[in-house]
Amino acid sequence: MRVACSGSRCCGRWAAIARPLREAGSLCANFPGSAQAHLVLAYALNDLGRADEARREAYEALALEPEYAGAAFKAAELAPTWDERRDPHASGGRA
Repeated sequence: MRVACSGSRCCGRWAAIARPLREAGSLCANFPGSAQAHLVLAYALNDLGRADEARREAYEALALEPEYAGAAFKAAELAPTWDERRDPHASGGRA
């Protein structure tokens, strides 16, 4: 998907968002067993409004290190609401 750029302000804003996501993805690729890397990716995805993907990464971090408080907190924060569990199509991107 290509997005038309409406000027330097748009491009600068996208670059500010894309870089952390790219770096977090690289961390996970280089350190797949790192709970911290998956948690960083969860935060980056959440910042982009990609709640379902962020939730999966937070759960992965928690599965890798069950006592990791940061992962437990983010997984709980991103847990589906009652409405989302009843209607999976209603899951908006929560931040």
